[in-house]
Amino acid sequence: MVDFLCTGFLRREAKADVTKWKFFFCDEKKVPFHHSESTFETYKRKLLAILPIDEKQFIPGWVRMDTPAEVFPDHPLLEEHERLVAPIEDSPKEPPFRVTFTFPLLNAAKLCVFALSGDSKSDMVARILQNQEDFLAGRVYPLVGTVLWLLDQRAASQLEVTLET
Repeated sequence: MVDFLCTGFLRREAKADVTKWKFFFCDEKKVPFHHSESTFETYKRKLLAILPIDEKQFIPGWVRMDTPAEVFPDHPLLEEHERLVAPIEDSPKEPPFRVTFTFPLLNAAKLCVFALSGDSKSDMVARILQNQEDFLAGRVYPLVGTVLWLLDQRAASQLEVTLET
């Protein structure tokens, strides 16, 4: 996923002022931030190599961060309208204690990116983008921003549209 996202950033970089971006990370592996197995370190190293950004734009974190749309399809936090980030103590997936972004935060973003790769994602991608079925990803509508879908060929294989490459 790191290489896939970095390729997507590289293709889009000319269209965005990435110098104003902040990159928020949470490392599920719970290794030191500069460890070779650190997700934070991997993204930082690869993105610094291809984008005109500063290391200060990377903000590490230790807690697992998920969006409710991805992990908690029936969770009451889906109806949260006040908090931008909220704790979860009863996650249906391990670990049970997490922190999650809420829809008010996602919909306040200037850019929301759904990055998907692999054959296992193709059916869901087609159901959301082509058939417009009612999935939680469809609740992400930034008020003044954009939703960008970064898909590899396999994830997009069931779409009947022309893709920008």
